[in-house]
Amino acid sequence: NIAQAEDAERRYQKALEIYTSVGDTIGMARTHCNLGLLYSYELEDLDLAEMHLARMAEMVHVFPTNREKAFYHDFMGILRQNQNRLQDAYQEHLTALNIRKNLSSTYNICESRLNTGEVLNKLSRYRDAAFHFSEVLSYQEHKSLHHQSRAHAGLSEAYEKIGNAKEALTHYKLLYEIEDSIDTEASREIIAEKDAKYQRSEQDAQITLLQKEREIASQKLKTSRFITYGSLLGLGIFSLLSFFVFRLYKRVKSQNELINRTLQDKNLLIKEIHHRVKNNLQVISSLLNLQSKYITDENAMVAIKDGRNRVQSMALLHQDLYRENDVTGINVQVYFTNLVNSIFHSYNLNEDDVDLQLEIDDINLDIDRVIPLGLITNELITNSLKYAFTDSKDPAAIEVKLKESNENYQLIVSDNGIGIDQEIIERSPNQSFGQRMIAAFVTKLKANMEVTNIAGTKVLIEIPKLSSS
Repeated sequence: NIAQAEDAERRYQKALEIYTSVGDTIGMARTHCNLGLLYSYELEDLDLAEMHLARMAEMVHVFPTNREKAFYHDFMGILRQNQNRLQDAYQEHLTALNIRKNLSSTYNICESRLNTGEVLNKLSRYRDAAFHFSEVLSYQEHKSLHHQSRAHAGLSEAYEKIGNAKEALTHYKLLYEIEDSIDTEASREIIAEKDAKYQRSEQDAQITLLQKEREIASQKLKTSRFITYGSLLGLGIFSLLSFFVFRLYKRVKSQNELINRTLQDKNLLIKEIHHRVKNNLQVISSLLNLQSKYITDENAMVAIKDGRNRVQSMALLHQDLYRENDVTGINVQVYFTNLVNSIFHSYNLNEDDVDLQLEIDDINLDIDRVIPLGLITNELITNSLKYAFTDSKDPAAIEVKLKESNENYQLIVSDNGIGIDQEIIERSPNQSFGQRMIAAFVTKLKANMEVTNIAGTKVLIEIPKLSSS
């Protein structure tokens, strides 16, 4: 933080050596994480940065804590930004933010929001970026001038790009007021004084340690004069017991290592299977896309495109399973965000064309539930984009919600379009393949579906928390 990167690297390497010698995995993970950030930001060695972050991921996978997971994803996002892999960086920062929302540190939440906002600015998603920067300014617990400085800088850039010159100028002025407060001669003197005190205290601690070691050596010399043959007998008995305990410890340790290796191998195998399934589904999606280029019939073209979207929704699911540490469940918040973005991308739409509102609870569901929910959501959004706004005069808007209660999950997909004819609602299960598929999946989930047709179309599906198999 005081621009002494080489000294920081030396101290981190020393810390890593000590943590390794005592087998402190959490300490090793945190040090690898900090080295990853240091090489990514200050020392500009992106290969070393990625290596250290990968080492941290391995350790957090064995001894998982949410705090270390969040740091890993946030620092990986910073690395991806420096590698100009902006979409990957956005996903990493978003994952870190979702983890930290459930933790107590508002300081770390603000770090994730700032990183997310900065990468959204780079992706030209300025309104989304402005939301995250504004959230940072709403936290007052830690009162970080550096956080406020970054938030005002990001808001100034976002509002300038949006075209709101007044707000951009306001945040620009606030930015420089804060930077003037941070960058003062008094601050630099305090930093120098603190560093000198640290060096002096470290030397005093070393002197005290040497004195203690000398006192202990002297005491041991005096005590050794009173050792008797009885103590030698006791030492022999203790050595024999220690030998048996050591053998038992080695056996238990060997069994634990075998169990851990087997568990890691199983998880890696399952993740590799999901990865290959995802790749195969991507190949199918690409083949459908290629086939569509040779089709002239409009109905056939629509059918091919719908099929490709369905395949893509399942590919995203297996992609998330490949990335998650828990291969038995899916974070639906991340999955639904990726799914809706994929559908909009397939129709070449963005936030200016359709006002999209997502309210997805941060919950994990098993794959047997998520696949039907994903395909149902894909069909409902696709139908809205194709039919709901043909003659509508209002700005197009689509809302997707997935909420959890004590008894069930509620999936709501609604639009403000022209609505759907009541006759079609009454005989919808026999209308088209997509509608028959929705009805089949609703039955599989043992769910209830309700369609209302007021100021647009709203579909409500209630899924019980009992097993859907």
